[in-house]
Amino acid sequence: MKTRNRMLTAGAGLMTVALTGCSTPMVEPIKPLEPIPAITAGAKQFDPPVRFSDQPLNVGLPPGGDALLHGPLVFFGTSEAVTVTDVRTGQEVAELAPENKPGTVSGDPAGADYHDAVLVTSSAGERVVVPYVTVETGSGTARDREKAELVVADAATGQSAGVLQVDVPANAYDYSTDGRLAVAGTSGDLVVLVFEGSEQLAPETVAVDVVTGKTVWRRPGLAAAAVLGDTVIGADGLETRHLAGAAVADGVQRWKQTQTQVLRITPAGPKYATVHGRKNDGSFTRILTLVDAAGAAAGEFDPANDFTDCFYDEQSTTVCAGYGNGAQFAIGFDATTAAVLWRLPTQDRLAPRVGAAWHGAVYGEVKTRAVALDARTGADRENSDGLAIPAAVNGYGALTSTPQFFPAVG
Repeated sequence: MKTRNRMLTAGAGLMTVALTGCSTPMVEPIKPLEPIPAITAGAKQFDPPVRFSDQPLNVGLPPGGDALLHGPLVFFGTSEAVTVTDVRTGQEVAELAPENKPGTVSGDPAGADYHDAVLVTSSAGERVVVPYVTVETGSGTARDREKAELVVADAATGQSAGVLQVDVPANAYDYSTDGRLAVAGTSGDLVVLVFEGSEQLAPETVAVDVVTGKTVWRRPGLAAAAVLGDTVIGADGLETRHLAGAAVADGVQRWKQTQTQVLRITPAGPKYATVHGRKNDGSFTRILTLVDAAGAAAGEFDPANDFTDCFYDEQSTTVCAGYGNGAQFAIGFDATTAAVLWRLPTQDRLAPRVGAAWHGAVYGEVKTRAVALDARTGADRENSDGLAIPAAVNGYGALTSTPQFFPAVG
């Protein structure tokens, strides 16, 4: 389960690159570090957990950033490297760094809080990929060269599976001033990356094969936001951004809608994405729509309720949540049919600040109390003090942005 600490502090911006033809230099596995002393955790699992220990474990991760909780391992992209920690023991399993030094902004690591760890189910097994913008130092009169690097780890062991070097887009400017490199989604061996620069430079989407290291295709002008089945959807264009879809296999455009100006696209499970935009009919009326891979509307919502994030429970339900009309809100819908299952708040219930969903449960916070809801009905399953809003949950427990790990106890 993915943790987005931006959910706990804010919204969406990531740091950034795209890839182009590349080789696949591999790095030697990094020797595991010494274990963090005096930390123990049980290995018992619950599916799904709804109660957690009130004694959190310090899993040795710095605050900020994004983490992936996969089985007993936490993959955490810091500004310098990817740390892998076993939540059962608190031991750091590995530290995996890009080959070049990460770029900086005014002396601070570029995109330090936004190195998403993403799970890829490839033909070579499950891999975890973390993107970095780095700087290859020039020699003599040669200028420093900016690059995109993908740090790849084996999802089961946490050990290195290599570092992929990726060329930046031809129109890219200095990453150290602005810029965004994000993983829009995955499909088989492919990782779909999106590079966005300033408002004056067109975005670019690039698909990279994590097994061969090759760039399969790139599409200038498309800012990919989600992968739905065999289709990449995103915003096409610069000043006027229209919703568009391209084939994930080769990047060829499949469709484009000109009736909507896109403001924001949020992945909402395996079949849908939310699109917050304006009607391109002169009225510029705000809209908030759930769309499928063909760009067809599957549901419309109050545009005042922008979805800050959506959470797929990896089974059958997606919950979208945010803040609008003066209150926190959450909407649960069927991940296959898009049918709305429940909405909060109601006359007698508050909406939680949602942080995660997993296997039929939704996790969040109401008035500083942790709550677990039934994903299909929205009904309360458990509430307690002590646990901060979870950023990721699986059978072993819950990870917060502190970051601390709370073992599951029921």
